[in-house]
Amino acid sequence: MPRSNDPHFDQAAGDPGVEFFTQPRKMVFHRLTADELEALYEAGNYKTLDISMFAMCVGVFATLLVTLLTVKLDTVFEIAAFIAATCVFALGTIVFGFRARIAWRSARRMLQGIRDSKAQP
Repeated sequence: MPRSNDPHFDQAAGDPGVEFFTQPRKMVFHRLTADELEALYEAGNYKTLDISMFAMCVGVFATLLVTLLTVKLDTVFEIAAFIAATCVFALGTIVFGFRARIAWRSARRMLQGIRDSKAQP
């Protein structure tokens, strides 16, 4: 495929009226010890697990609540089961929401500590 001499136009890019501009970026690399990498790995895993459990609890809670409010349940057992499950998942939403927030803050503090310790000569 022939190339154009114009630096703002590339045949593979498509429409000849489109111009591409790039911005320079600054990348900073930090040397980490094995312990620091392991701590970051564990913090990320806990955060991911807590966020996924929070999202699951929110979804199930919303589903149960809408079902409880819109569907006519026939027996007392069905009503009690739906109310109990709704309460359990509401509690799970609160617990995993707090755990995710704590894990997020912990990971940010850990990263900031690594940056601060590496910035000092």
